[in-house]
Amino acid sequence: MSFVYISEGFRIHPHRQAIERDGEFISVRPKTFALLLSLIEHPQELLTKKYLLEKIWDDVTVEQAVLVQSIRELRQLFNSNEVIQTYPRKGYAWSADVQTQLSAPESIVSSSRMIKARSYLPHLVAALAVVAVGVIFFIRPIFQKPTATEVVVILPIKNKIQGQDHDWVPLGGMDQLVHYLPANKVAQVMSTEYVLQLMQYAQIPRDYNNQQAAKIFDVSGASLVVETTLSGSVEDYRLDYKLRRQRDVKQGVVFDKTLTGALQKLGSTIAVHTGLITGSSDAIAHSAFTSELMARALEKIDSGELLLARDLLNTLKEFDYHNSVARRLLAQVLLQLKDYELAKTEIMSALDVTNNADRARLHFLLAEVQYQQGLLDAALETLVQAEKLNQPLNDILYLGYIAQLRGNIQQQKGSLSPALSSYEQAINYFEIIRCPIGTSITQLLTAKLLFAHHKNDQAKVQYSAAAQLIAQHRLHKLESMLAEVNAVNL
Repeated sequence: MSFVYISEGFRIHPHRQAIERDGEFISVRPKTFALLLSLIEHPQELLTKKYLLEKIWDDVTVEQAVLVQSIRELRQLFNSNEVIQTYPRKGYAWSADVQTQLSAPESIVSSSRMIKARSYLPHLVAALAVVAVGVIFFIRPIFQKPTATEVVVILPIKNKIQGQDHDWVPLGGMDQLVHYLPANKVAQVMSTEYVLQLMQYAQIPRDYNNQQAAKIFDVSGASLVVETTLSGSVEDYRLDYKLRRQRDVKQGVVFDKTLTGALQKLGSTIAVHTGLITGSSDAIAHSAFTSELMARALEKIDSGELLLARDLLNTLKEFDYHNSVARRLLAQVLLQLKDYELAKTEIMSALDVTNNADRARLHFLLAEVQYQQGLLDAALETLVQAEKLNQPLNDILYLGYIAQLRGNIQQQKGSLSPALSSYEQAINYFEIIRCPIGTSITQLLTAKLLFAHHKNDQAKVQYSAAAQLIAQHRLHKLESMLAEVNAVNL
């Protein structure tokens, strides 16, 4: 026989992991529920922050911010700050009265579990159908060259608001705006991580000026560069923006009581100038807490502090389990740390909760992990799924990445002709979005492969094209790769 806890008019069912009030069940995150149980099982007793973090988040490394946020969620749920007492710098205690009572028969729980198990059957059938289609697609590959008239690069937001409350805005707000503007057949919006890479190649600082922002055109195929400056104050936000083209700059300003509202208005303005369709308001309506964690994680990735980035992304995932961007970035960090098994686990878990756009990118990451592990055939099959999911989305940058990785795998397998064909396909994609970084890297990979097969004349053509592109666009970070190919083969 199981039991329930009763406190402040709520019934907490430990075995069902459910919270009930007035006959209705209330949704709560699993970790937040586990925190509630820990507190309510020891009423009036101080539980230290260290103890709670180690007990509730024993399977992942997170920051104290996730504990603070979960405490806030419980206070909001019980509509009272008094139910949990805070001991500054020490921990928390459940301060409300708690009663224990026998619960309803377990048969109710068993019945719900059977229903839940049966609910998985349609998903299993759908998954098998996807695999079958993927196999057919792999057997009959089709390359339809997409077109894009706009390549949009959104730079970090300059923050002029004093104080620490808005320190997250430069990258966090930038990331919100990027994901508010999905790619389509008319325009491509470059991802946050790609833009940060561009800024590194162009040696553009975060507090860029007009001349430095214009350098983005030199190292990318951008047709529109968005510069934004945040000023004003809470309840009176102002976003000044410049929509910069190579021969034209349009300026404007938007006002709103909330930063989310201001970003939505700016997104609509960009959409008008590019033909993009903006996403739903839910796509941008992240809390400041979430955006701050995302911004800090991006900064750590940008500076190469991968362990700190991993911990921040784990914290963000625990707070916002369905944040597909955070989970994809976490998988990328784990891949860079060469923690392949954990990276695969994270990818497979994220695939259960993410949308189609990130499903395609997650499949690409899974293929990258398999490639790094030497599972070449499995990686090729995974790329089939990635390409199939990516084609209708018209995410040309990732279609280029997919073709490039396929070429790397085929090269590893010793298949010269298929590898060259894949590299050519990748170059076609990168040229569509006028991406000199992707194009020159793939040309150097092609040259290296041709040199290895003693096709020196063809190799020199690819090498010279890459060298010209690197010099033309001042891609200094690629000069070492250029020198490597030169030293070994010329």
